[in-house]
Amino acid sequence: YSNNSQYFSNNIFSYITKANPLYNSDDTLLKLLSSKRIDKNTLAFCNQIHSDKVFYIKKPGEYPESDGLVAKCSNNVVLKIQTADCIPVSMYDPDKQLIGLVHSGWKGTKNTICNNAIEIFIENGSNPDNIEVFLGPSIQKCCYEVKSDVSEQFNEKYIIKINDKQFLDMQSKIKDDLILNGIYKNNISISDICTHENEEYYSYRKEGESAGRMYTILGITNESI
Repeated sequence: YSNNSQYFSNNIFSYITKANPLYNSDDTLLKLLSSKRIDKNTLAFCNQIHSDKVFYIKKPGEYPESDGLVAKCSNNVVLKIQTADCIPVSMYDPDKQLIGLVHSGWKGTKNTICNNAIEIFIENGSNPDNIEVFLGPSIQKCCYEVKSDVSEQFNEKYIIKINDKQFLDMQSKIKDDLILNGIYKNNISISDICTHENEEYYSYRKEGESAGRMYTILGITNESI
């Protein structure tokens, strides 16, 4: 797994599981939870339908018809999403002690799902100036080739044309949308890991239906982990 907790304060943990030839995706997640003494019964997760729906939640469990969750740290809920090329987007407001986790594929990116999550932060008292955002490992513009049915739905700014091919830069689109919504540029961190190129991560584009999933979890702890 990767520890990305350096992007947030010391009492917030964020982990992303990697591809593991010895275990399937779910077993890898369970081993991570066990090693970090995280109760699996505290997990809250979406069923991920490539929507722009984000919910404010107060308890663990599955939330249907959604692709993002926001919660208060005091509720002791651990947020979870799964990806295999799409972007896992972690959010944290250290002032209001709110966390958010979003699954953003091209449809969610087009429909500004990350900004929908930010709006929930704001509705719960957050000042956008205080919100920190991390875009985790995902397919990057170097490898995310798209056809015209997708490219025509985005501003040309986010389409890279090489010969007769088109590539989509979802990370830049999300970053620009967040900045327009009041997030400081310096509060946005973006992983440079491309899941299509890096063998340590799963890629649906590369592996198809047989691809495993990376799990991203985000929560709060009072222990040193």
